[in-house]
Amino acid sequence: MIEEIDRRISLAEEIMGRLEGGGRLSGVLASARVLMNMAGERVQEALIDIMIHGLSESNGLTDYFDDPAYNKAEEKFAELCVYQDVVSLKLSVSGMENLREMPPRHRRMSEEACGQTALNLKYYEKVKTALDALRSYVYIVVSHIWNDSLKKKEGLT
Repeated sequence: MIEEIDRRISLAEEIMGRLEGGGRLSGVLASARVLMNMAGERVQEALIDIMIHGLSESNGLTDYFDDPAYNKAEEKFAELCVYQDVVSLKLSVSGMENLREMPPRHRRMSEEACGQTALNLKYYEKVKTALDALRSYVYIVVSHIWNDSLKKKEGLT
């Protein structure tokens, strides 16, 4: 039992350290999903799966997650993304991170000709806001598991 708790504590510390160090959110999601599984957090595990694969690809994995957990995770993902147009893209976190704030020159010229530049800059800002919210949420959930694990370990020793 203590070994399991120690593994949770260690993994949570690793994830929090990488996020605090400015690492990409997509770089810690696989570890976060393992941590959620270890802690028995089915809804959080489903949410991390959505963050890894995006909504469209994750929908094919519903046999792994029970529907209520997956449905709650989709609702939470939409809530955290804040903007419906960001959610409608069904992008993974990695896909969001890879969107460029400043598109390539040929696309910028095309956007300027069509009057799309200001609109796209607003859109990129929405994606950044969604990523910030997702990053904060993952950090908070991981820190709660870390804190709960420390308390359980104290109670066992």
